[in-house]
Amino acid sequence: MNTNYALLAPWAMPGEGVASMISRAIFRFVERVDAHRRYRRTCRELHALTDSELDDIGVLRADIEAVARCC
Repeated sequence: MNTNYALLAPWAMPGEGVASMISRAIFRFVERVDAHRRYRRTCRELHALTDSELDDIGVLRADIEAVARCC
């Protein structure tokens, strides 16, 4: 029986094995978790600054989340 993995896993690359697909999925998950940790740390550090310090770097307090997403 020839299983069409493109239907089961449309994100899979042609000829890619199951182990490779799982490995890529885990890698992407770890990257996303790391990106979210960086976002939270950046937000926390920027929120700790005074309004004067934020003004010095050109960031409004209301824009902190948007700035953190860009990093």
